[in-house]
Amino acid sequence: MLRPADEDEVAGVLAAALEADAVVIPFGGGTSISGSLEPPAGESRPVISVDLERLDKVISVDPVSRLARVQAGVFGPDLEEQLQARGYTFGHYPDSFTHSTLGGWIATRSSGMQSDRYGDVADLTRGLRVVTPSGILATEPVPATSTGPSVRQMILGSEGRLGIITEATVEVRRLPESRQILGYLFPTFLDGLAAMRDIAAAECSVSVSRVSDAPETKFSFATRKQPTLLDKAQSKALTTFLTRRLGFDLDQMALSFLGFEGSERHVAEQRKAVGKIVKRHGGLCVGSGPGALYDQKKFDTPYIRDFMLDRGIPRRRFRDGDAVEPPGPRPRCGQVGRRGCLRRARCPRLLDVPPLAQLSRRRLPLLHVLLPAPHRMATSWSSTTTSSRRSSRRSSTTGRRSPTTTPSGPSTPAGSSRTSRRPGSG
Repeated sequence: MLRPADEDEVAGVLAAALEADAVVIPFGGGTSISGSLEPPAGESRPVISVDLERLDKVISVDPVSRLARVQAGVFGPDLEEQLQARGYTFGHYPDSFTHSTLGGWIATRSSGMQSDRYGDVADLTRGLRVVTPSGILATEPVPATSTGPSVRQMILGSEGRLGIITEATVEVRRLPESRQILGYLFPTFLDGLAAMRDIAAAECSVSVSRVSDAPETKFSFATRKQPTLLDKAQSKALTTFLTRRLGFDLDQMALSFLGFEGSERHVAEQRKAVGKIVKRHGGLCVGSGPGALYDQKKFDTPYIRDFMLDRGIPRRRFRDGDAVEPPGPRPRCGQVGRRGCLRRARCPRLLDVPPLAQLSRRRLPLLHVLLPAPHRMATSWSSTTTSSRRSSRRSSTTGRRSPTTTPSGPSTPAGSSRTSRRPGSG
């Protein structure tokens, strides 16, 4: 294992690996669930693990363009701490935020909890520096281009197949004056889903929009903090109001969280607009208490989820009408909510995705055409294991004869994967 301190040392590692015909696996946070931390079975060449955690600095922030140059090995909390000390925020919060790195987010084309307002990492990334077997690949942080294909877009989501991401120029924003996350209750999941669609169609400016189905709503209430006597009294009063006045079926009730950021006036206006839509769909605002609790435990829930998945218990989450677990197109979201899961027989293309090792050159024509002949990479995907859920995705860039890259997960800057090895969220 090697821990380079800067881009020059990363380039030196790759040069030595090429000379020795070795495999390089960049390592960021170690939170990948793809099993790509390990090299392919039967790999006989030397394997070098490149830990990028020393590349952890915000280099500079341009207040005019609101662009920040950041080293790719920085973990989410450290990134926000350094930016907020200068009055800015990146605003990208994937589930793995606590333990994942900027390079990992880029390598896995990460989406975050506040992507409704800030955009996905692909929207926030303007420029990149990548150490490849052929040298340094640098893209300029221009706002837009009229030519293509985009090299930057090729690197985003490349899982480390093209090289080691060492630096990114990203868009940042001023810290908001006000930030609120409120909880809402809907009679059913479908009512909540319809409200989220109308909120999106009305172009309301929300930073977070999440709605849970009935089982996850029960799960959320079951994992709340130990209630006080006052909490119990308020909960009983709310339950009575929901069932007797509003006619809620508590077994079908859906919990939603909506976030608002900006000036005090902007937040008040958006809350009012959203409140009208929620009311139209039979929903009820239950205040900032549930939202504050969600904000505190949002990075802990994924670990509970992994514990449940290891034991065969499915868990679903939806954001703004998009199914995250399991995935599905918008028209099927209601079907997912009713059935609890997508049927394999109904959706074989969604659930029976072949591993990358089975993808032939015919099925990856673009990658085959764009990579120079000496550096065309065969991809492999090791089987997902319980231990790999706790470790980061790693990407491997191989030696002179047949460079092979193991896809990296959300926290390795070079094929980085999204999280870090420190205690955090995954």
